[in-house]
Amino acid sequence: MVGPVAASFLSRLGLGGHKRPPRVRPSRPLVLASRVQERRQEQTERPCVMEMMGLMSCWKKNEFNSDLCTEEFQAFRACLAAAERDAVVMGKQFMKQQSVEYIHNLSSKQVNRLLRRFPNITHEI
Repeated sequence: MVGPVAASFLSRLGLGGHKRPPRVRPSRPLVLASRVQERRQEQTERPCVMEMMGLMSCWKKNEFNSDLCTEEFQAFRACLAAAERDAVVMGKQFMKQQSVEYIHNLSSKQVNRLLRRFPNITHEI
């Protein structure tokens, strides 16, 4: 048998045995909202901006004479080719990721589209 001090201590912890645990009442109904708030997507890195700026400044410095800016133009073309190769590799990785059961990072637009496709049941059957 447990003494009165131990019984009050155990009842405060919810281990008294004869009392039911307190009910947790949610502050809002436990249903999905019909839409989520639009959020900005993170800006992706833009490749070759520095090379393009160098090419444009060279054109301006040389009064838009392309013959004097071949070095900058070749650097820009090489950067574009490298960025295109990277995009192809990333595209293949993205296609592999699409074959997975679900995607973790959905945009808010995609979530809203899914919520429109599968709305909440607001009436009982």
